Amino acid sequence: MKTIFLFIFTLLLLQYSEHQVNADPDLALISDSDVPLILVSTLDGVMTAIDSTTGHVKWKFKEHPLLKTPKSVNKNFIFLPNPQDGQLYFYREHALKKISSSIHQLVQQSPCKTTENVLFAGAKKDEWLAIDFETGLAVETMTKPTKDNSMCLVNNNIVFVGRTEYQLTVRNTSSNAVWNTTYFDYTSDMAPDPYHPNFYLSTPIDGKFLCIDKDSKDILWEKDLESVVVGTYILKKNGMSRLQNIVIGPDTFHKLTKVTFDGKNLLKYIIK
Repeated sequence: MKTIFLFIFTLLLLQYSEHQVNADPDLALISDSDVPLILVSTLDGVMTAIDSTTGHVKWKFKEHPLLKTPKSVNKNFIFLPNPQDGQLYFYREHALKKISSSIHQLVQQSPCKTTENVLFAGAKKDEWLAIDFETGLAVETMTKPTKDNSMCLVNNNIVFVGRTEYQLTVRNTSSNAVWNTTYFDYTSDMAPDPYHPNFYLSTPIDGKFLCIDKDSKDILWEKDLESVVVGTYILKKNGMSRLQNIVIGPDTFHKLTKVTFDGKNLLKYIIK
């Protein structure tokens, strides 16, 4: 139950996040554009570009929180989305019940309803974010091609990041209760890299993030990104590809990072 309430509390806090786009002026920039970068997206809408070798933060870019849920809820009609995959859970009588379809699938199948006459209606919007690879500054957002968009195509520092916004409304026809959510998901337009040298681990309740060498199983670096990690990607100038982000419990994460603990022995049970 403690984990459930922490998760609910995290979602409610996000309602007060303000939309802004900026590069962090206090972060030193890396001039070598060939440094292997990973892009980590967190629940609060921040995308962090990190040198995968050293853990150095190159820049941060803030957009919308990736998940928006109602500020007030009907205690008898509560849904909890998992921001890492869009899976929906119905919370009732102090228990979570997994819905058979994710937010992505329900929007795609919309309009649809359950055998209990719960109605689902949704919509989605696709867009491209044009981001300066070196600074993390947003150049523009494109929802459809225009003549103006061609200006950034000649800039060699621009990387395009695809994003989809999912809007879902759920109505209980028996009680007329309504629940709404907006969920953002980033799109990887390149095939996964099976030769990437690192593993990445995070926890489901905070921004703890760990990078581990695949071969040696040594911890390379650790970060606190201050919000739950939703996705991890390799970032290149020609696009990005998704990396596996392994989610583990806070206690296990803490044991891995203790100097006196044999983390490599524990890792063999986490990483297959």
